[in-house]
Amino acid sequence: MVNNVFLRGIACAVLVAALLPLVGGRPATGQSPRASAPPAGETVKATWTLIPGRAKDLSINAAAMAYAVGSDGVALRWRAVSQKWARMSGGFARITAAEGNRPWGVTPDGNVMRFNGLWWEPKGDKVADVAGDAVGNIYIVRLTGSVEKWEPLSQSWKAVPGQLARRIALDIRGKPWIVTPAGQIMRWEDGAWITMPGIARDIALGADGSAVIVDGNGQLRKLRMSPMRWVPYEGITDVVAAGLTPNGGPWVTLADGRIFATVLIRDQVP
Repeated sequence: MVNNVFLRGIACAVLVAALLPLVGGRPATGQSPRASAPPAGETVKATWTLIPGRAKDLSINAAAMAYAVGSDGVALRWRAVSQKWARMSGGFARITAAEGNRPWGVTPDGNVMRFNGLWWEPKGDKVADVAGDAVGNIYIVRLTGSVEKWEPLSQSWKAVPGQLARRIALDIRGKPWIVTPAGQIMRWEDGAWITMPGIARDIALGADGSAVIVDGNGQLRKLRMSPMRWVPYEGITDVVAAGLTPNGGPWVTLADGRIFATVLIRDQVP
């Protein structure tokens, strides 16, 4: 059930969170930390299942709620019982699952919108990307690259200083990881940006503490520790966007819009 997966994910994430500050990262200095390339031939084995529909972005939160941006820009919500997408409304370039059935999206012209259950409410402009989690944390990346956090009490955005970004995702603790304009991967920890190894163009984080990136060649890679490295998945190429189920199973969209998953979401989500 979703609740059991969620609890297992939290336990794993706590362990990963405890280890991350000790392994492979350091405050951003303009240079990447030393990291090991995967041993020759090391891969992540996976069985990929074709999911109905076509999309250009997708997102899954810790409650197993999945959303996508269809090829025509319309927001889609995954229906676990019928195993297909339900059309919502709006026209978007990016989307994030968030708290409850309240996704956020970014329109092609840079407006960030929140679904209130009936319609999409504008929450800002000049936005390139948005990331949310199941407990209400929301971050955006502006077109300028600045990172900002939503403050619900004041209904305003608060700057997160120190680094520019083009993509953003949140871990189980609600802390942002970003991909910079140069493709560097960084995470926010104790008031500073910590540089991670690797180069990416998209990133996704799971409730179990897992992390994947889409590298510059469209290859999906999984973060492994000791030593820290990004290991490629078998059987999938030309990836443009990724999301992770609560137990770390990736869903991806390809350049041609097809959607593939390693773990199917079968539990009905309220």
